[in-house]
Amino acid sequence: MKIKIILALILLLIIVPSCINVQVDDEDEIINEPEEIVEEPEEEEEIVEAIIIITDEEEEETLPENQYNLVYGEILTAQEMNLAIIDMTSNTKLTFSLDGVEKKIQDTKVKEIFGDYYFKMIEYNYKGENSESYVLFEITPLTLADNEYILENDKTVTMLGKEITFEEARSDKYIKVTVCDEGTVFCESYVNIAKGEEAVLRGITIGNVEPFYTLEQYGIVSIY
Repeated sequence: MKIKIILALILLLIIVPSCINVQVDDEDEIINEPEEIVEEPEEEEEIVEAIIIITDEEEEETLPENQYNLVYGEILTAQEMNLAIIDMTSNTKLTFSLDGVEKKIQDTKVKEIFGDYYFKMIEYNYKGENSESYVLFEITPLTLADNEYILENDKTVTMLGKEITFEEARSDKYIKVTVCDEGTVFCESYVNIAKGEEAVLRGITIGNVEPFYTLEQYGIVSIY
Protein backbone atom coordinates (compact mmCIF):
# COMPACT_ATOMS: atom_id res chain seq x y z
CA MET A 1 0.00 0.00 0.00
CA LYS A 2 2.78 2.39 0.84
CA ILE A 3 4.44 1.55 -2.42
CA LYS A 4 1.32 2.55 -4.35
CA ILE A 5 1.13 5.83 -2.53
CA ILE A 6 4.79 6.65 -3.25
CA LEU A 7 4.34 5.75 -6.94
CA ALA A 8 1.27 7.96 -7.12
CA LEU A 9 3.22 10.90 -5.66
CA ILE A 10 6.08 10.40 -8.08
CA LEU A 11 3.64 10.28 -11.00
CA LEU A 12 1.98 13.43 -9.77
CA LEU A 13 5.31 15.22 -9.55
CA ILE A 14 6.03 14.33 -13.17
CA ILE A 15 2.62 15.32 -14.58
CA VAL A 16 2.04 18.60 -12.73
CA PRO A 17 5.22 20.44 -13.92
CA SER A 18 4.48 19.46 -17.52
CA CYS A 19 1.00 21.03 -17.31
CA ILE A 20 2.32 24.32 -16.04
CA ASN A 21 3.60 26.41 -18.96
CA VAL A 22 5.78 29.14 -17.59
CA GLN A 23 7.02 31.42 -20.37
CA VAL A 24 10.22 33.07 -19.50
CA ASP A 25 11.79 35.49 -21.96
CA ASP A 26 15.42 34.96 -22.51
CA GLU A 27 16.01 38.62 -21.94
CA ASP A 28 13.90 41.21 -20.36
CA GLU A 29 12.70 43.70 -22.97
CA ILE A 30 14.47 46.98 -22.36
CA ILE A 31 12.53 50.03 -23.34
CA ASN A 32 14.77 53.01 -23.74
CA GLU A 33 12.64 55.98 -23.09
CA PRO A 34 14.03 59.26 -24.57
CA GLU A 35 15.80 61.36 -22.05
CA GLU A 36 14.04 64.50 -21.17
CA ILE A 37 15.83 67.48 -22.72
CA VAL A 38 16.22 70.23 -20.27
CA GLU A 39 16.91 73.57 -21.92
CA GLU A 40 19.32 75.64 -19.94
CA PRO A 41 18.66 79.36 -20.02
CA GLU A 42 21.06 81.21 -22.36
CA GLU A 43 23.50 83.49 -20.70
CA GLU A 44 22.79 87.11 -21.56
CA GLU A 45 25.72 88.89 -23.20
CA GLU A 46 27.03 91.77 -21.23
CA ILE A 47 26.51 95.00 -23.15
CA VAL A 48 29.22 97.55 -22.65
CA GLU A 49 28.20 101.04 -23.65
CA ALA A 50 30.90 103.39 -24.88
CA ILE A 51 30.70 106.74 -23.22
CA ILE A 52 31.67 109.66 -25.47
CA ILE A 53 32.26 112.93 -23.75
CA ILE A 54 31.60 115.99 -25.89
CA THR A 55 32.58 119.36 -24.60
CA ASP A 56 31.33 122.67 -25.86
CA GLU A 57 34.78 124.16 -25.80
CA GLU A 58 36.75 123.46 -28.97
CA GLU A 59 40.49 123.63 -28.96
CA GLU A 60 41.55 126.74 -30.83
CA GLU A 61 43.44 126.10 -34.03
CA THR A 62 47.04 127.17 -33.70
CA LEU A 63 48.55 128.56 -36.87
CA PRO A 64 52.27 128.53 -37.58
CA GLU A 65 54.25 131.61 -36.71
CA ASN A 66 53.56 134.63 -38.96
CA GLN A 67 50.42 133.04 -40.49
CA TYR A 68 47.04 134.76 -40.11
CA ASN A 69 43.54 133.80 -41.23
CA LEU A 70 41.57 136.73 -42.66
CA VAL A 71 37.83 135.90 -42.85
CA TYR A 72 35.40 137.80 -45.07
CA GLY A 73 33.45 140.35 -43.04
CA GLU A 74 35.88 140.36 -40.11
CA ILE A 75 38.76 142.60 -39.07
CA LEU A 76 42.12 140.95 -38.41
CA THR A 77 44.88 142.49 -36.36
CA ALA A 78 48.27 141.13 -37.44
CA GLN A 79 51.71 142.58 -36.72
CA GLU A 80 49.90 145.62 -35.21
CA MET A 81 48.10 146.22 -38.54
CA ASN A 82 44.34 146.06 -39.16
CA LEU A 83 43.26 144.04 -42.19
CA ALA A 84 39.83 143.51 -43.72
CA ILE A 85 38.67 142.02 -47.02
CA ILE A 86 37.15 144.49 -49.47
CA ASP A 87 36.67 142.19 -52.45
CA MET A 88 37.49 138.64 -53.54
CA THR A 89 37.23 137.19 -57.03
CA SER A 90 37.17 133.66 -58.40
CA ASN A 91 40.52 134.22 -60.15
CA THR A 92 42.45 134.55 -56.87
CA LYS A 93 42.60 138.34 -56.78
CA LEU A 94 42.15 139.96 -53.40
CA THR A 95 41.44 143.58 -52.55
CA PHE A 96 41.83 144.34 -48.87
CA SER A 97 42.16 147.21 -46.45
CA LEU A 98 45.47 147.71 -44.67
CA ASP A 99 45.05 150.28 -41.92
CA GLY A 100 42.38 151.94 -44.07
CA VAL A 101 44.45 151.93 -47.29
CA GLU A 102 43.31 149.75 -50.20
CA LYS A 103 45.80 147.11 -51.34
CA LYS A 104 45.69 144.38 -53.95
CA ILE A 105 47.39 140.99 -54.13
CA GLN A 106 46.92 138.16 -56.60
CA ASP A 107 47.80 134.46 -56.73
CA THR A 108 49.00 132.24 -53.91
CA LYS A 109 52.70 131.78 -53.13
CA VAL A 110 53.45 135.23 -54.62
CA LYS A 111 54.97 137.82 -52.31
CA GLU A 112 54.19 141.52 -52.28
CA ILE A 113 55.58 144.30 -50.10
CA PHE A 114 53.22 146.52 -48.14
CA GLY A 115 54.85 148.91 -45.70
CA ASP A 116 57.62 147.13 -43.85
CA TYR A 117 56.27 143.60 -44.42
CA TYR A 118 56.14 140.83 -46.97
CA PHE A 119 52.61 139.59 -47.67
CA LYS A 120 51.97 136.19 -49.23
CA MET A 121 48.68 134.30 -49.62
CA ILE A 122 49.11 130.69 -48.49
CA GLU A 123 45.46 129.73 -49.07
CA TYR A 124 42.66 131.46 -50.98
CA ASN A 125 39.17 130.11 -50.31
CA TYR A 126 36.43 131.97 -52.16
CA LYS A 127 32.81 130.98 -51.35
CA GLY A 128 31.09 134.26 -52.13
CA GLU A 129 30.47 137.23 -49.87
CA ASN A 130 30.09 135.33 -46.63
CA SER A 131 32.07 134.04 -43.67
CA GLU A 132 33.04 130.84 -45.52
CA SER A 133 35.42 132.89 -47.65
CA TYR A 134 38.86 133.49 -46.20
CA VAL A 135 42.51 134.11 -47.01
CA LEU A 136 45.41 132.61 -45.10
CA PHE A 137 48.25 135.14 -45.07
CA GLU A 138 51.91 134.78 -44.27
CA ILE A 139 53.16 138.16 -43.05
CA THR A 140 56.85 138.54 -42.30
CA PRO A 141 58.97 141.62 -41.52
CA LEU A 142 60.98 143.11 -44.37
CA THR A 143 64.63 143.73 -43.60
CA LEU A 144 66.83 145.61 -46.07
CA ALA A 145 70.62 145.65 -46.05
CA ASP A 146 72.41 148.99 -45.73
CA ASN A 147 72.80 149.39 -49.50
CA GLU A 148 69.37 148.04 -50.48
CA TYR A 149 66.36 150.13 -51.51
CA ILE A 150 62.83 149.61 -52.81
CA LEU A 151 62.46 151.31 -56.20
CA GLU A 152 59.03 151.75 -57.77
CA ASN A 153 58.25 151.66 -61.47
CA ASP A 154 58.85 154.92 -63.37
CA LYS A 155 60.06 156.72 -60.24
CA THR A 156 63.47 158.35 -59.88
CA VAL A 157 65.65 158.57 -56.79
CA THR A 158 68.81 160.59 -56.40
CA MET A 159 71.83 159.19 -54.58
CA LEU A 160 75.58 159.01 -54.97
CA GLY A 161 75.35 161.93 -57.40
CA LYS A 162 73.16 159.95 -59.79
CA GLU A 163 69.50 159.93 -60.80
CA ILE A 164 68.31 156.32 -60.79
CA THR A 165 65.04 155.36 -62.45
CA PHE A 166 63.45 151.91 -62.13
CA GLU A 167 62.04 151.24 -65.58
CA GLU A 168 60.70 147.69 -65.58
CA ALA A 169 60.38 144.35 -63.74
CA ARG A 170 59.60 141.35 -65.90
CA SER A 171 58.16 137.89 -65.23
CA ASP A 172 61.52 136.36 -66.21
CA LYS A 173 62.88 138.24 -63.14
CA TYR A 174 65.00 140.69 -65.12
CA ILE A 175 64.85 144.42 -64.40
CA LYS A 176 65.62 147.53 -66.43
CA VAL A 177 67.26 150.52 -64.73
CA THR A 178 68.40 153.88 -66.10
CA VAL A 179 71.19 155.88 -64.41
CA CYS A 180 71.90 159.52 -65.27
CA ASP A 181 74.51 161.93 -64.00
CA GLU A 182 72.64 164.26 -61.67
CA GLY A 183 71.33 167.34 -63.46
CA THR A 184 72.57 166.23 -66.90
CA VAL A 185 71.35 164.28 -69.91
CA PHE A 186 74.19 161.80 -69.67
CA CYS A 187 72.39 158.56 -68.96
CA GLU A 188 72.93 154.86 -69.30
CA SER A 189 70.37 152.08 -69.27
CA TYR A 190 70.82 148.41 -68.57
CA VAL A 191 68.03 146.11 -69.67
CA ASN A 192 69.10 142.66 -68.58
CA ILE A 193 70.00 142.67 -64.91
CA ALA A 194 68.93 139.20 -63.80
CA LYS A 195 67.88 138.42 -60.24
CA GLY A 196 71.01 138.04 -58.14
CA GLU A 197 73.20 139.86 -60.68
CA GLU A 198 74.72 143.34 -60.81
CA ALA A 199 75.67 145.90 -63.49
CA VAL A 200 77.87 149.00 -63.38
CA LEU A 201 76.11 152.08 -64.82
CA ARG A 202 77.68 155.57 -64.89
CA GLY A 203 80.19 154.55 -62.26
CA ILE A 204 77.82 152.98 -59.69
CA THR A 205 76.78 149.37 -59.19
CA ILE A 206 73.13 148.37 -59.47
CA GLY A 207 72.05 144.93 -58.24
CA ASN A 208 68.78 143.09 -58.80
CA VAL A 209 67.96 141.69 -55.33
CA GLU A 210 64.29 140.80 -55.87
CA PRO A 211 61.85 141.92 -58.58
CA PHE A 212 58.06 142.20 -58.17
CA TYR A 213 55.83 142.21 -61.26
CA THR A 214 52.46 140.50 -60.63
CA LEU A 215 50.21 143.55 -60.23
CA GLU A 216 52.65 146.44 -59.98
CA GLN A 217 56.28 146.63 -61.06
CA TYR A 218 58.93 147.43 -58.44
CA GLY A 219 61.96 145.81 -56.93
CA ILE A 220 64.51 145.62 -54.16
CA VAL A 221 67.70 147.02 -55.64
CA SER A 222 71.21 147.31 -54.24
CA ILE A 223 73.06 150.53 -55.03
CA TYR A 224 76.69 151.31 -54.18
